[in-house]
Amino acid sequence: MLDTHIALWLDSGDVRLRRSTRDLIDDCWRNDGTVLISAVTAWEVALLVERGQINLDLPAVDWIARFAESPGLMSLR
Repeated sequence: MLDTHIALWLDSGDVRLRRSTRDLIDDCWRNDGTVLISAVTAWEVALLVERGQINLDLPAVDWIARFAESPGLMSLR
């Protein structure tokens, strides 16, 4: 399960995402695994946008939908 900041860094290609973390995610995908995100992640992302702490390329609800629909990802509701 991805922490909120890991999901954000993964989506944006941020250099703060450690290579070892990216390798774990990639290995999971290569082996037909599923990476999970929680509903709390969606809430946290929306809250960060609302507070002006992050900027996304889409409105928060659209970003969350796009991210959750990425291959190899599954959201927990």
